[in-house]
Parts: sequence; C-alpha cells; structure tokens
Amino acid sequence: MAQPIEQWITEIPPVTRAWVAGSIGMSLLVSSDALADMRQLVSSVATLPFLSSSLAFALVYIWSRRNPSVKMSLFGIITITAPYLPMALVLFTWVFQGGVRAAVPDIVGALAGHTYVFLQDYWPREMWSTTGRPEIQTPGFVKRLFGQEER
Repeated sequence: MAQPIEQWITEIPPVTRAWVAGSIGMSLLVSSDALADMRQLVSSVATLPFLSSSLAFALVYIWSRRNPSVKMSLFGIITITAPYLPMALVLFTWVFQGGVRAAVPDIVGALAGHTYVFLQDYWPREMWSTTGRPEIQTPGFVKRLFGQEER
C-alpha cells in the first residue's frame, strides 16, 4: 500500500527537505517572473563570489577519505578507488576547463575538506590530542535545529 505523501515528506531529513523546498520555491518564483524586479535589490550581493563549487568539492573530498575502499569508474574507462577521486576531478577540471585558474575552486575545496578530515579524524587518533575528541564540534543549538540529539 502506498504511503501518504505527508509521511513521505516527514521522513526526509530536515536539511534535505528545506533544500528541496527552497529549490522548488525559488524555481517557481523565477519561472513566474515574480523575482524579476528583485534583481536590482540583490545585484550588489549577487556579484560576490559564492563558493558553492568549493563547498561541494569539500564534501566530495570528505566522502572520499572516509570511504577509501569504494571503487568507481570514471566515464566507464578508468577505475579508481575513492581517495583518488578528488585528484582525478581536479585533473579533469584543469584539462577540460582551461588550466589552473579553472581548477582553483576545486583545489580550495580540497584544502578545506582536508583540513576538516585532519582535525576531525586524524588529529584525535594519531596526534597529541589532549581530549581524544575531534577538534571541531558542532554547536548544540545546530544539532537541535536539525533534529540530532546531544550525546
């Protein structure tokens, strides 16, 4: 038996649910030209660099370091393990999009991801961490906001 759509929506994690709702809402507003007049208000902010590709690349880097045994195929030709994925993506960006300048956002994302993985995973386990806990802790109010319980 099919489950009601309300139940299906409430089972989606809160961040994903908010992201999808915002994306759908923004798409509807833009396609109906409701935001056409808003362009003048946000034009000064819209010219600022938004590092979404770096953020996405940092997430790819973190995933690849936490799943080292996963094998993947690039374009059905080359098979690599997950830790080599960020380097392969930087190389593809470098070659196909015009050199080092095009690969800078990916490299920045890899550096940010490496910093996070180092402080979260390697430092407490391998280095001289005084607490044995990760150095980067998510604040309690953020955990409560997204429905995670305090440990």
